[in-house]
Amino acid sequence: MKEMNRPIFVSTYTTGFQDQVTSLLQKNLLHTTILDARDGILFYTTKSRIQDVAKLPYVNNSFILLYESKHTHSKLPMFTEEVIKNSSQWIINLSILP
Repeated sequence: MKEMNRPIFVSTYTTGFQDQVTSLLQKNLLHTTILDARDGILFYTTKSRIQDVAKLPYVNNSFILLYESKHTHSKLPMFTEEVIKNSSQWIINLSILP
């Protein structure tokens, strides 16, 4: 899912507005590539600054995806164990940025 050393951003938004939010992201951020779009959540890359993503008024929350499991886990404990083993990987909530 990763594109050329650019971070993968994950933003949530009010369900039912996928087309509008996708369009606005591509207009408001530089060189935005939508990697996956589902109702209520978008995965994308952009050349915009992290601060610009954090200030988007039409999304609820934005994160940087730091860990992507290569496995499909049916149980949370299995996934948690994998994340702990790769503990250098964490999710950063962008809403805490100035």
